[in-house]
Amino acid sequence: MLLYIKLFIFMMNIISILMRPILWFMYRKRLPNIPPIKNPLLRLSATTIAKKIRNGDLKSETIVKAYIDRIQEVNPFINAVIEDRFELAINEAKLYDEQLKSGKFTIHILEKEKPLYGVPITIKESCCLSGMSYTGGSLSRKGIKALADGPAVKIIKDAGAIPLLVSNTSEFCTSLHSYNFLYGHTLNPYDRRRTSGGSSGGRITWCRSITNWTWFGYSWFHKNTISLLWYFWS
Repeated sequence: MLLYIKLFIFMMNIISILMRPILWFMYRKRLPNIPPIKNPLLRLSATTIAKKIRNGDLKSETIVKAYIDRIQEVNPFINAVIEDRFELAINEAKLYDEQLKSGKFTIHILEKEKPLYGVPITIKESCCLSGMSYTGGSLSRKGIKALADGPAVKIIKDAGAIPLLVSNTSEFCTSLHSYNFLYGHTLNPYDRRRTSGGSSGGRITWCRSITNWTWFGYSWFHKNTISLLWYFWS
């Protein structure tokens, strides 16, 4: 088994070497970069945003609108949105601000029970956000909508987060590149000639083009996959 794995990696390296000059010629011209982040609110961490909202230093409506503006600015460059719910998100943010102003929740309750109160988030399309596209990027599921929130989505919404959209993924989340026949390629925000990764390319692209956040899951997978292949090869 180990011999087959080493042979496979060897063949992939040979193919990579042969393809490099071809790909360089095809993609030698760099595509225009996405616009830089100008709004300082977009550089705040999720915990900082949540704390500012709880303390009354920042309105949920303000940060939600800031995220929406940024998404609308960069999505034409990266193609990460499958379906948005911007109007609903703004209305939810207004409601959250009103509830906070009325004293419905204390800071202590929000910290313990709703730590993401008013914080905007994006949801991977395969995670099932009620009323939104739920195709898994497959033509066979075109037009299907989620009838209810998936378990993970419910947990994060119960924590107070406000979903803005569902993002692109590879078909049935089975590829390391976020491409499918329904919604096409999601591009890398740093260099649009390159892949955004996958299967959560839409999610990681938003993390890096809207804000300065990172995503632990992607970093862990990428690092440990390379380490695993290196182990077998050496």
